[in-house]
Amino acid sequence: MKLTKLINKSEIELEKEDLIAEMRTMDPTTSDYTKLLGLVERLDGLEKSKRKVSPDAILTGVFTLLEIGLIMQHERLNVISTKAFQRLTRWRV
Repeated sequence: MKLTKLINKSEIELEKEDLIAEMRTMDPTTSDYTKLLGLVERLDGLEKSKRKVSPDAILTGVFTLLEIGLIMQHERLNVISTKAFQRLTRWRV
């Protein structure tokens, strides 16, 4: 295992390892063991469900804000109000 993998462990992974280490000393037939096993499974689910924001979503948000800013600037400089907000592009991710 690489050293960087050891350094970058999340809190969920560390907690899961602590629970597994505690489970190694217990009898598998006890109710406490099954409770800890349930906690480990829930921590696995939490670890897998973490969502990361995709770069496409960030880029879409930046372009949408840029379009709105340009329209606002145009309407501030030119007294004529436009219906440009209806013509904003619908970015799809």
